[in-house]
Formats: sequence, C-alpha cells, structure tokens
Amino acid sequence: LSLFGPDPTANLVPDMIALRPTLFPAAPRVLNKILDTIVGAVSKLPKGNMKRRVFEAGLKTKLKNLKETGQLTHMIYDKVLFNKIKSSLGLSHLRVLICGSAPVLPKVLHSFRCILGVPVIEGYGMTESSGVTSVSFINDMKCDGHVGGPCPGVEIMLVDVPEMGYLACDKFHEDKIE
Repeated sequence: LSLFGPDPTANLVPDMIALRPTLFPAAPRVLNKILDTIVGAVSKLPKGNMKRRVFEAGLKTKLKNLKETGQLTHMIYDKVLFNKIKSSLGLSHLRVLICGSAPVLPKVLHSFRCILGVPVIEGYGMTESSGVTSVSFINDMKCDGHVGGPCPGVEIMLVDVPEMGYLACDKFHEDKIE
C-alpha cells in the first residue's frame, strides 16, 4: 500500500489481490471508496441490463435477510455474483472485516456485510488506551451504530462535557453526531 501518492488507496486493490487477506482492517473512508467504485460500475450499466438487475435484486434480498435474521450469505446470489466481486477485490479468503478510526455509515456497513458475506465489525480505540477499547459483537450482524462493550481488561468511564452538551446520563442522540 503506497501512502505517499495523491490517493493513498490507489494501490489497495492490487495489493489485496496479491495478499488475499483473511482479516482486513479498514477505515470508513477506504470502505466508502471501494463501495463507490462497485456502485459506480453497476450504475454505468443500462437500467435493463441483466447484470445490473441481478446485482440490485441480490443486494436487496441480502439486505432484507440481514436485517431480518442476521444472515450474511445467500446460496444463489453469492455463487452467481457476490463471490465474483469478492474475488475481483482479492477478498475471496476474507473471514472478517474490522472497521475503525471513525464511525461507518450504516448503509456502507450493511452493504459490505452483504457483498462480502462475512462479519463486518466496528471497533473503537486510541493510542492512549493501548489500542482497542471495544469491538462490536461478531455474531450480531443485524446491529449497527455501536462498537460493542469494553474488551476484557478494559474499564470505561463516562464523564460530563457540559460545554458540548454531553452528560454521562444522556441517552443516545443521533442529532449530536457530526
């Protein structure tokens, strides 16, 4: 991965194809770019095109199954379409994708769970806490918008930040997320 070019993700897909990772840690920005590339390629196809219709139907079906049952795979759509996309990205051996460094949009999270057919989990941590503080649960793929509970050996304490309008006793408010 070249980090010094104008686009640090430019060489990412060729590197993934060469390395065939089983674990893929990524920032939301990287996932957004990959998803934009996939969706952009599909949207360039004519509306009646069979590949476009299969992709749209497959994604819709898998999203429905994911939200209802947490199921990540589909016997037909994975074989016909999504395994080919995974392979073209070099992710055919992938077992889990971990996203961190910033919140990931639910649409992106769900799309990757469906396209890749593997658990996509979110994590939170910082250098000051020696890395990972919490990670969402690998067996709960229906949920999004949280990073799970504290990892073993980690203690978390909430404190008030009144100048920003946050109190430890507050309930979650999406309108406070920027």
